[in-house]
Amino acid sequence: MKTHLLLSFLLLFPCCMYAQQVAEVYYASAEAKLMIGDTLGAIADGNSAIALNTDAPEASNGKGYIKFLMKDYAGAIEEYDKALEFQPDYATAYYNRGMAKEKMGLKKDALEDYGMAIYIAPDYAEAFAGRAKLYAELNMHKEALQDFTIAIGLSPNYIYAYMQRAKTYGKLGLYKEGIEDYNKVIKIAPTNGDAYFSRGMVKCQLKKYALAVRDFNKALELNPAKSEVLAQKTLAEEQLSLLEKPQSNLVSKSK
Repeated sequence: MKTHLLLSFLLLFPCCMYAQQVAEVYYASAEAKLMIGDTLGAIADGNSAIALNTDAPEASNGKGYIKFLMKDYAGAIEEYDKALEFQPDYATAYYNRGMAKEKMGLKKDALEDYGMAIYIAPDYAEAFAGRAKLYAELNMHKEALQDFTIAIGLSPNYIYAYMQRAKTYGKLGLYKEGIEDYNKVIKIAPTNGDAYFSRGMVKCQLKKYALAVRDFNKALELNPAKSEVLAQKTLAEEQLSLLEKPQSNLVSKSK
């Protein structure tokens, strides 16, 4: 009898592992679709992941993720609460619940959830970045820079963290440091139009309008439909023409 039970477990275990791996692929696909605005596709992939992974905390976390995509943030929090009841050290559920609370304006509670995710999983780059973004919104820029820097240290190609850290540098007037972060994003992802646009905006702050126009042109090449980029390019060109225009002699000759 024991032999039969052992054989059954050994046969079932690889299947469970395979199902979990496929579920993770679906979750990753859902996140990718969400990034390009395909919410319905993301929800469909999320539901496929839940169907494959019926483990109680994972399933509750997955259901919470679907409700989050549907902008039912209160419902998402309820599901994340369930996941944490099943598994109190579930760092991902804390992180996800933090995002949902942030959407509901519960910033203090969100900070606590991000902090718990970091406490449980000190190498959780996304949790550091999430807390850093919230710090920045609360004008806690020193703490934000610290967390963004940790996130980048944990994940050196973390584009989101570089972009957000650059914005935080900008709020502090540290434009050179911000440009360096945008440079890193462009090196990692040369087709990231937002990085070119944001770098162009910083160059406008530094009155480097010719360089800003060059960045705006590249951003438009990558994202032709972005009217904001065109508007900022026009403003930069106007400023550049004023600088290049010969000054009229307004000083009267002394008698």
